[in-house]
Amino acid sequence: MKYSDSATYYHACTDGNALDWMFNDVEDFIAGINRTGICKLISHVRVIAYVLMDNHVHFILHGTMPQCKRFIQQYKVLTGKWISKKYHTNNPLRHLPSQLILINNEEQLLDTIAYLDRNSIVAGYRYLPQEYPWGSARYIFNDASHP
Repeated sequence: MKYSDSATYYHACTDGNALDWMFNDVEDFIAGINRTGICKLISHVRVIAYVLMDNHVHFILHGTMPQCKRFIQQYKVLTGKWISKKYHTNNPLRHLPSQLILINNEEQLLDTIAYLDRNSIVAGYRYLPQEYPWGSARYIFNDASHP
């Protein structure tokens, strides 16, 4: 893992206390994962890990600060448009706080990935990280010999 001034790792997230919900049903979560790919292409970052929770999101991104900032901004814009259209609301994420936290070293990167992976357990879901369907841990910890 290479750290440099031009491209590094960031933890991008939205405030988990700001909304009652961001994803209301399975269709919302599937669309949310699809938006991750769209925002990746728009912002030219690498998505290292992610977890979508009912009322907030976490991403670990590799890119420049402007690229990573664009990713989380675009994610909020596209998610807001989805919610507005599906649930007939008016720009529900306009003022949703988000953070972009620089990850300074490999130890912090690994700790932050672990934090994302444990998020569903901490939130009270009865899933092991690799069982939670809306996060990347299911790919990281997947035993290919047992589907």
